[in-house]
Amino acid sequence: MRKTFCLLTPPGRSAVATTLIRGPEIGALLQRLFLSSSQKPIKLQPLRPTFGFWSSDGQVSEGLVVCLLDSTSAEIHSHGGTVAPRMIGESLKQAGFEMLTSDELAHELGTAWHAETQSALLSAPTQRTAKLLLQRIQQLPQQLEKLRQLIQSQPESAQSIVDSAIEHAQFGIHLTRPWNVVVCGQPNVGKSSLINALSGFARAIVHDSPGTTRDVVSQVTAIQGWPIELSDTAGIRDAQNEIERQGIERAVSEVEMADLRIALFDASKIWSTTDQSLLEQLKPDLIVHNKCDQSLDDGKRPEGLLISATKSVGLADLQNEIVSALVSKIPHKTQILPVNSVQLERLKQIQSLIRAGTESTLVQAANLLT
Repeated sequence: MRKTFCLLTPPGRSAVATTLIRGPEIGALLQRLFLSSSQKPIKLQPLRPTFGFWSSDGQVSEGLVVCLLDSTSAEIHSHGGTVAPRMIGESLKQAGFEMLTSDELAHELGTAWHAETQSALLSAPTQRTAKLLLQRIQQLPQQLEKLRQLIQSQPESAQSIVDSAIEHAQFGIHLTRPWNVVVCGQPNVGKSSLINALSGFARAIVHDSPGTTRDVVSQVTAIQGWPIELSDTAGIRDAQNEIERQGIERAVSEVEMADLRIALFDASKIWSTTDQSLLEQLKPDLIVHNKCDQSLDDGKRPEGLLISATKSVGLADLQNEIVSALVSKIPHKTQILPVNSVQLERLKQIQSLIRAGTESTLVQAANLLT
């Protein structure tokens, strides 16, 4: 068994940094480097976090917590940032340990599928998505083994599982990649104000002059634990100059690629033929009428959610609508999920091989699950 270590937490400022060490005789190593305040070795017990001090170059220099996981691995929890992890890493290198990246560690711990899912877990942007990815990792060995066996014995059942996995691909991929929600509408209807309100702070430029936003401005946030990128587009209108025209073209392109399109209208103005034309052009997933506290409805306005972005009226209802539209159902924890485009393409290959139905293609399909 190789002697390795890996920094599990991202580099930079953080409350706690965690280093995983693996190798033979981990206990003996920690007896030398992990000491009490009186510089005496500390006896570690498996799965019991223990506070002590790290010995670097013969000096006790850093307070930290060590948890012995088993006879060949342990976690070291130190102060966040870069200084403490770097010091620990240098001590481990001097003791003959090799530093691994998170991807290298994941590949060493399991199959390619396991490694890729483990890497996705390390990139999870929210606690909710991290929990879902952890469930997938725990279930993955049994899921893949079951699918391998079914490919050989019951191809039709295997086909059904693969089809279902592909069907849920967007959910799996968006556990690490934010859903793209685009807010579009005419100038000065409050798009920037709405983005700011949903994000919780002023990110987009807000001004009373129509056309203030001349490009696509995006902000990544979380709504009910789901990662979401909110895009504030240039007001869609007849362009007055080349710069505005380019901004509007980018806005239209962003709308076409969005996971969810929100059309925002100004409830303080009478519904116009321009509003109606824009509605028909955008074909939005959600219709939202802003400035409801100044509403001047003439009976022609289509049904939609009434909000006031600046007064925080109706925002909770809008958040619920956004989440319901993007995540209509959470797949069961036993559902195989591709968590990146590589896994999705691999599933599509498996799907094609199973459909071919020959002995050789079924063997190829099973091998793609290793």
